[in-house]
Amino acid sequence: MNLRDTIKSVLREEFETTSELNERCWKGYTQKGMKTMFGKRYPNCVKIKKKVDEEVNEVYTKPNEKTDKLINSWLDKLFAGSKVYYSKSYESRHDFDWCNNGLEIASVALFFNTDETVYSDKRPTSERDFEECNLTIPKNIINDLVKYVPIRKNY
Repeated sequence: MNLRDTIKSVLREEFETTSELNERCWKGYTQKGMKTMFGKRYPNCVKIKKKVDEEVNEVYTKPNEKTDKLINSWLDKLFAGSKVYYSKSYESRHDFDWCNNGLEIASVALFFNTDETVYSDKRPTSERDFEECNLTIPKNIINDLVKYVPIRKNY
């Protein structure tokens, strides 16, 4: 190989290398290293995937004092003038419903510990340990809240 051929091959390799490195990925794709196909090196373009956490943080702010005040104010207005009804009673559970203007706005179920070793545990709830509480708010009320406050419906 003479000097002219050597210079041509070096320039060709340099040109091909720089042209490969300057190639861009399509919109919505990002380069993750290089890959070799048919003896040439190409950018490894991978579709950009947003993480669910990133999307949630962009749309929904983390709870803060301002959001808490807004939600508490909204709930105070919702529950103002409401009446509480004791709806069910079991040995290990008590249910309460809040109603306002004839509409149920919330229900609470209080659960108390049951002795599993006894077939029928007849102890009153005052003698049992508190286990958990479930608060249920109807979907239409949550949808109204979400219109005013940027919160997630489910956690």
